[in-house]
Amino acid sequence: MAGFYDRLEDQLVQATERGVPRRGMLRGTPRQVTRRHRRAEWLAVAVAVAVCLVVAAAFVGLRPAPHGHRRAVPVTHRHASVPVIRNYAPGAAPPLGGQLFCDAALTAPHGADRPSGTVVVHTHPPTAYVYRITASGLKPAPRGEVYEIWLHQEVSLSSGGYQIMPSEPIILLGIIEPAVGASGRLFAQGLQPQTLNGTYRLLVTLQRRSAARLRHVVLQADGIL
Repeated sequence: MAGFYDRLEDQLVQATERGVPRRGMLRGTPRQVTRRHRRAEWLAVAVAVAVCLVVAAAFVGLRPAPHGHRRAVPVTHRHASVPVIRNYAPGAAPPLGGQLFCDAALTAPHGADRPSGTVVVHTHPPTAYVYRITASGLKPAPRGEVYEIWLHQEVSLSSGGYQIMPSEPIILLGIIEPAVGASGRLFAQGLQPQTLNGTYRLLVTLQRRSAARLRHVVLQADGIL
């Protein structure tokens, strides 16, 4: 590169001595021309470095996070064919059968007084659970919205409470139908295959049928299954 500039400077000196202007030649003394070229060279190097940094940053941003450092973002499971959880209210639901597996109180988040209810799970031989959700104080489902039942895995703490596992998916059990009416009561019953392992928080939500994410939680219970 230095030899190239030396040859260029000699050519410019010869052209200046002859007084012959050359098309495309830079005006000024040879030293000024050389300085301009060197400034242009440093500018080109700086631009190239900046481009490399931008490309490297984009590459790093597109790479998946290493195993063990993934963001804990729950993913909801909503299938094209969503199971229906039968609502028998205001009538009585049929007997569950099987044996009692677990039961828990349904309470509103943030300590609200209403609504409230219970969830009871029985074994349903040979490979399923049958559960019943009873609640009162619910508002009638607005047009275009439905009550849905979800499960989110959790772990029991030594203190006696439960801790949600945020990295685990939230599972949609089904949609409550017929919709909750003016009585605000719910007697829902559904069947769940014994494919889930661990302990779960059961969530009752009110949201649009097409919503892909869990929305407004109205009731919840810990220690299910």
